Amino acid sequence: MLPSGWSCLGLVRHLTLSDERYWFESVASGGELDFWPDGENADWVVGPEEAAADVIAAYRAACAASDAFIAATALDIPPARPESWWEQAGLAFPDLRAVIVHVIAETATHAGPPRRRPRDDRRTSVHRLVELTPPRRRGPGRARQPSAAARRSCRPAA
Repeated sequence: MLPSGWSCLGLVRHLTLSDERYWFESVASGGELDFWPDGENADWVVGPEEAAADVIAAYRAACAASDAFIAATALDIPPARPESWWEQAGLAFPDLRAVIVHVIAETATHAGPPRRRPRDDRRTSVHRLVELTPPRRRGPGRARQPSAAARRSCRPAA
């Protein structure tokens, strides 16, 4: 456990709620945020009564739901539930492709060693790299979709 109180299992909970479910279930597909826990940083909290296997199973289920949504959806569709604060924060997610790239960058940022966030909350090097990299094209106007295997590569082993 880190001095902040966060743990590896808390990271899995955060990735489940904040990355997979929020971005794909709520933002991209328009679902309600009724799964969001109450309290500051509550998406990092795992109660002592919760089994690690259940937290990991919830993450795998959220990833499977995200994979299914991505497989069935065009990459150029706009988010069904955009957030009003994005523009003020200097963020833009015009389509599903941008959401996927953001979730990959967020997951990659968390997958590294724990470190303090910069005081000015500037974007990490992973975010800057993703923001500067234009989408790769395959054929006339067709972008390659990340494979399910590529998305699973950062998931906990069974």
